[in-house]
Amino acid sequence: MEFSLTSVTLQQINIFINVVETGGFAKASAALLMTQSAVSKSIAKLEQSLGITLFHRSTREVNLTEAGTLLYNEWKPILQSINNGYIKARAIQNESTQVLNIGIMNTARPDKYLKNFSETFNIKYPDISVIFDSQYLSELELGLGNEKYDAIMLPDFERFSVDDIGFKWKWVACSTAYVIVPKDHHLSSKKALKTKDILNEKLSELEEHQLGSSFRRDIKERFKPYGVTPNFAYKYKNAFNVMFNLNTNNSLSIVDKFFDYPENDHSVLIPLTDQTNGIICAWNPKRETLPLKKFLSSFNVSPTSNK
Repeated sequence: MEFSLTSVTLQQINIFINVVETGGFAKASAALLMTQSAVSKSIAKLEQSLGITLFHRSTREVNLTEAGTLLYNEWKPILQSINNGYIKARAIQNESTQVLNIGIMNTARPDKYLKNFSETFNIKYPDISVIFDSQYLSELELGLGNEKYDAIMLPDFERFSVDDIGFKWKWVACSTAYVIVPKDHHLSSKKALKTKDILNEKLSELEEHQLGSSFRRDIKERFKPYGVTPNFAYKYKNAFNVMFNLNTNNSLSIVDKFFDYPENDHSVLIPLTDQTNGIICAWNPKRETLPLKKFLSSFNVSPTSNK
């Protein structure tokens, strides 16, 4: 059978239907326990994949196009049938096995923050299978909201977004924060830094659509005790650009120990000794199963920073 929608996901269709039925992106984000930016991004990707404009957009409302109306009417009953079948099939499988699907970042080093975890967990809970899936940071939140994942691992600055959505979270790993410093920067020769050393320096951040608002809130919180507003002078498109950009703008990037920073000839990684950050695990409290509770109980980490 020929199928021309290979780049379209059920997740995107579900978000599309929720936007239609709730009457807008903001209301759909609340219903799906997602951020509004994540919903908007999903719809934009769907329209790009289809080559079809689904909504007429204005400053006050969104309305379906004629093509969007047709797809809504055709897709809704099919998606409901698929979902019902999935629920029945999952119930059958859960009678004999217990499986947890955990989303992790593809720009972090799980070997650092999940070291020896799988082996220890398997020994303690041999009846629970844990499947890890590496994904873009922006896609992890979508996956948790649409039940692709039972839990997801995120950088701790995403605690703001998690709180806004209504999910729960706890620490998985925590350590001294680090700063990526260009080698031609006057601080590059330092063996260690403190927050006061970077208060007036140019800083990098992620673009808004790449969850940059949470990152910005995190840095502002770190600088607040000093009465200083961070000087955000450069925006990276995504975390991969933080990793591989040659950073000719002479700005600093604050990262955690678990970020997959490749050593290079253009920058150095310096500890920020009076700050800590790390990885958190987020989950939907409405889907807090017994296997998930056992998984979460395996992490007993507390931050020691003055953030």
